[in-house]
Amino acid sequence: MTSLGNLVVVYLAKFDLLNYYMLFSENTRRRIEETIQYVTTDETLSSSDIQAAREDLLEQLGRILEAKTVVINIKNRLE
Repeated sequence: MTSLGNLVVVYLAKFDLLNYYMLFSENTRRRIEETIQYVTTDETLSSSDIQAAREDLLEQLGRILEAKTVVINIKNRLE
């Protein structure tokens, strides 16, 4: 494969990864909205339910920050 062909493959891989993270962000946003809706509308939540929701949101935050770092790195490489 030529160097141009290799470059095209690398760019396509990066765009595929960006598409993955775009889907990830849409799914994560929906999941966070559902968790917030659950916590704010259900008046019968126990403290353990609230703690579970908190832990889930913190886990999602960690994944979001990791994804943001990856996307920024890809963006910088494409520029």
